[in-house]
Amino acid sequence: MSVPRLDSGRSSVQLPEPTELDGLDAAALVVIIQQAAALQAGAMARLSILPSAKQHVANPDDELLNAKAAAKLLGMSEDWLRRNGEREGLVVRVGRRTVKYSRRKITQYVHRKAGRPA
Repeated sequence: MSVPRLDSGRSSVQLPEPTELDGLDAAALVVIIQQAAALQAGAMARLSILPSAKQHVANPDDELLNAKAAAKLLGMSEDWLRRNGEREGLVVRVGRRTVKYSRRKITQYVHRKAGRPA
């Protein structure tokens, strides 16, 4: 079996089925892993700059907020949000170093802390 190349000019990529990996030697598996990692990194970088990346991928109805807007919605400081946001489940990572805050998760958090259903 030949190892597929992930061509940058293509809009779709045909990867081998998991069952096809059994017939590959170690060198071919390393090539597939390297190409898949490069594809994932490129896709993540591209996703982080797309205007649609402002919407949470798993829930397109959720608005992603920057730290200033999220802190204002919470009634807390940006510093508190940065220290506690991940632990409280408010963070949505849209890139390797880019963090946004989910309006839906913040609303749920506020209702939960106030003892009201979301």
